[in-house]
Amino acid sequence: MPETRNIKSIVTAEDRLCIERKNKQAVQGLLYVRFICFGNGNLVAAHDDSDGFWRRQILITVKDRDPARVDNPFLIEELSEERPGILLWMLEGLHRLLANRYQFTISERSIQNLEAAMADSDNLTQFMQATAYVRFKPDTEERSTYLYRAYTKWCEDNLESPVPQKKFSQFLLKNAGKYGLTFSKHIEGKYRGFRGPMEITSRSPGSVLSSITFPCFARFTPSHGVLRRFCKIVRANPAARFWEGSIG
Repeated sequence: MPETRNIKSIVTAEDRLCIERKNKQAVQGLLYVRFICFGNGNLVAAHDDSDGFWRRQILITVKDRDPARVDNPFLIEELSEERPGILLWMLEGLHRLLANRYQFTISERSIQNLEAAMADSDNLTQFMQATAYVRFKPDTEERSTYLYRAYTKWCEDNLESPVPQKKFSQFLLKNAGKYGLTFSKHIEGKYRGFRGPMEITSRSPGSVLSSITFPCFARFTPSHGVLRRFCKIVRANPAARFWEGSIG
């Protein structure tokens, strides 16, 4: 969903909306129905990850279809005969909703469904929980550049699409208190990054080494001078320090 403003307005129902019937002139009016039902998938926003979008949703999981079930082609007719009972059932629910000050009773399963949907649409949170790439350790600091490289590496390994660098930085700033981080412009004296209980446990090679791979050693035997220059490049690039232990 590229835009969530309309759905928020419909659910909240606090302002007039443009209502247009097919082949009729559009008019401004108030909606008295606050339910929008979707099926066969979670409602996901392309750019809105705010609490205001998620807290308006109640995700209900239905039972899987029984393979032995026989569809009833006369279901509508049978339900129509039970309209008085269905109406009483709806009124009973309405009275309970009014007594609860318009707060729905959310089951534990629905809460878990919403948490799973939020996590599935937010790979940044999943990355922060990936201890194979980042871990929380007291009194550490990391450059924003290195954190983003670790994040893109995690995305590559898990078939996820990385968000832009700007959104990644905004996420860390917004959730700094949650993870106990402090933003600083003086990491290692001159770089932007974060101080706090977090360090990178899996570093990806920097751009200097992006075109150099170890299979090249299987194709030819480097001279001592070439190998020494290669080691010098590795040691000069902090993003690739973990390679150093693999160099013979």
